[in-house]
Amino acid sequence: MKKEFMNAARKVGTLVAAGIMALGLSFNAQAQDDLPFPSFPESFETSVYQGQQGCMPNDSRYLFAVAKNEGLDYVGSHSQLTTASDGSFIMHLVNGKDKNYGYILENRGNGAYCVNQKITNFKDHDQLNLIQVNHRQALKPEDCTFEPQVLNLCGTFERLSARLINAGYSQDWQAKNERGNTMTMFSGTGQSWILTTNAQTGATIFTGAGKGEFVPASPAKPNNQSALVAKN
Repeated sequence: MKKEFMNAARKVGTLVAAGIMALGLSFNAQAQDDLPFPSFPESFETSVYQGQQGCMPNDSRYLFAVAKNEGLDYVGSHSQLTTASDGSFIMHLVNGKDKNYGYILENRGNGAYCVNQKITNFKDHDQLNLIQVNHRQALKPEDCTFEPQVLNLCGTFERLSARLINAGYSQDWQAKNERGNTMTMFSGTGQSWILTTNAQTGATIFTGAGKGEFVPASPAKPNNQSALVAKN
């Protein structure tokens, strides 16, 4: 009797386990099917390409599909950006209005888009106001070493941004980086700069330089890309 009971228990356990596995698979399949493009990754950070997480093939259709799956929009690009911390790359920018975050993506000519860093509090050209920060009357040299610089020039955001605007530059976008400091990109006269402002001191430095100008996304691009992905 005991042996028969144990055999029955094992059979029931096997059936329950199989049922749980099937249920889990059905939930996963349903969750994937809920994505606008279920055959593509659900987010930039979970995408894996050539064994590297946070990367994907250098394909605009792929980029668009993952952005839509994560609820982000393509914001624009820069053809040649150099930062003091990461070197040179082609920059692509995605952001979600309802998610309060986005990503700077890099393309280094190796056939892949990869996450360079996550950004928050993104504002585009039409939303921008010059940031107001509390800062000391006189900045100290150590206030200017919070991030690597491309130019040995430091001051308040108001002072440095005014110099750029007077030289013919205008603001493209602004966002907080992963360290909580504020980045602001300026373009003009065939060149671009990124100013980074320290969240505590208000010290502002040049952390990026670009050959060429930031190119905002065309309003017509999403529809065109959607059609391309649908055909894929």
